[in-house]
Amino acid sequence: MNCLFGQTIFSIFYFFLFFQTLNQSAVFSDLNYELASTEDLKVVKTKYAKSQIKKEEVALFSQKIKQCIEQDKLFLVSNFNIKDLSDKTGISIHSLSQVINQEFNMNFFEFINSYRVKYAKTLLIRSDYSNQSIESIGYDSGFGTKASFYTCFKKHTSVTPANFRNNFFLQNKSLD
Repeated sequence: MNCLFGQTIFSIFYFFLFFQTLNQSAVFSDLNYELASTEDLKVVKTKYAKSQIKKEEVALFSQKIKQCIEQDKLFLVSNFNIKDLSDKTGISIHSLSQVINQEFNMNFFEFINSYRVKYAKTLLIRSDYSNQSIESIGYDSGFGTKASFYTCFKKHTSVTPANFRNNFFLQNKSLD
């Protein structure tokens, strides 16, 4: 009898929890990956309010980071990480993380993947790459797996790499 009562209470609890979860689905419906809102920027500014890095250094570091990434095309190295960038620039890992968060409104991997996607877009529309598979273009752009390439590409462009390539060639064909 006592066991039956416990099972009944337990069942009612899970039944209630299940319906509460259904009613709360709207919590996740507004997620998107657009640019950071002003509230997000306030959080970043507050987060680094006590930072030892001066404003002038932040600007200098962000320039140095961009220059290093772009000139040496470090984003093409599939296992490139923040320690590698720290070693290359002479900027501490903590400072790199702060500058990338503060100046570019993204974390290190989002920052590197944005360069990879930009590079992949150029390869996808080049005529000398038209016979190369989309997967190999992802690898040539620095992505370590096909899945990470497709996921990041779609996040940044809202289309798959194949659709991006097809849309480009269709648009140029219609202009001929």
